[in-house]
Amino acid sequence: MGWTLVSFKVHPSDTDVAVVLASISGNYDLVYAWDAANAKWLKYAPGVGFGDTLDDLDETMGFWVHVTAVDTLEVSGTAPVSTAIPLEVGWNMVGYPDAGAVILPDALSAHGVGTDFSLVYAYKASDATGDYWKLFDRTAPAWVNDLTEMAPAWGYWVKVTESGAIIIMHEP
Repeated sequence: MGWTLVSFKVHPSDTDVAVVLASISGNYDLVYAWDAANAKWLKYAPGVGFGDTLDDLDETMGFWVHVTAVDTLEVSGTAPVSTAIPLEVGWNMVGYPDAGAVILPDALSAHGVGTDFSLVYAYKASDATGDYWKLFDRTAPAWVNDLTEMAPAWGYWVKVTESGAIIIMHEP
């Protein structure tokens, strides 16, 4: 229970936030996503209806969910042929909808970002050691990095120096 930073790897059949999160309905009370293009937080509070600015969720997004009971998010949809995740200069909160985990830095450098990124963070709420924040610093010695890969289901903060996109080609 508590906050978790997640994503998913299918394109939902309906991107409406309440529909996407229907499998955990009643077990969460707040959702946030970062809109890097407009440098603002988007929010959804189920059942409140006032002040909601987060309308849709898709496979390109990482998002914070405050869960109030242990549950598993199940999203129905189709596996995309390719996914372009837009990146703005600065911090971006993204999903990683690839078929499986890809080591860092290849997860970004081999998928359209090149060397135009400096930091990647993930929040692993299930880390038994209590070290929830995981870091990959492209310029740091390897021993500094405790985030070694990007994988589906996790959300990520990625800091980039140039606008662009993460391009993921999905295998048929």
